[in-house]
Amino acid sequence: MPALCGKVGAQPYSEPLPPMPSLDIPTNRGIVITVTTRSDVIDGDVTTVQRLIDNPGPDGISFREVLEAANKSPGVYSIRFAPHLKAATINVGSWNGRELPWLLGGSVTITVDSEPDITITNEA
Repeated sequence: MPALCGKVGAQPYSEPLPPMPSLDIPTNRGIVITVTTRSDVIDGDVTTVQRLIDNPGPDGISFREVLEAANKSPGVYSIRFAPHLKAATINVGSWNGRELPWLLGGSVTITVDSEPDITITNEA
């Protein structure tokens, strides 16, 4: 062993770790779209994201509507869930057998908090 290693049993030197960034970093990018209903129907204007926000339909904005609108007008979006949906279960496709659409383009972020409090299922 080289002499620079220190005595037997000496504590090794290590650089202190840099501080970790806060996990409370804002993740809203682009236009924020908020899911406001557990409904799975499309009764709002899904031709573009902005039209859906302006014309959500009588029950509010569903997760399915957000995905459809984002696919028809690709861009940078952040999808959020309204606070009143905490611990909600959103049943998708159970009434008509249609699966949720895939996201086809753009840059879409689904923002969730640290608690897994929304369940999306296809069970009736």
